[in-house]
Amino acid sequence: TAEARPIMLAAQYGYIDLFKWLLKHGADPAVRTSSNHSLYHLTFRHAAQSVQAFYVHEFGVPPEEDDQELSDSSDSDDYGSDEE
Repeated sequence: TAEARPIMLAAQYGYIDLFKWLLKHGADPAVRTSSNHSLYHLTFRHAAQSVQAFYVHEFGVPPEEDDQELSDSSDSDDYGSDEE
């Protein structure tokens, strides 16, 4: 089970203002889950479009991100929840 990071939860639930605030106040955009998924991956797998648009505007698409990772059909939850 991964430890949920505030930046990941803000992205997942579409809290764009909180997402921006966390980044402004030092949240690490390079954070990864215990299963090695990046904030980019989580943003484009789970986040609201407003968070996705902001992420791309601020950071672009990281060159190391693999399109295969985003098309992974697994629905595993990297936020530490055991609920499905």
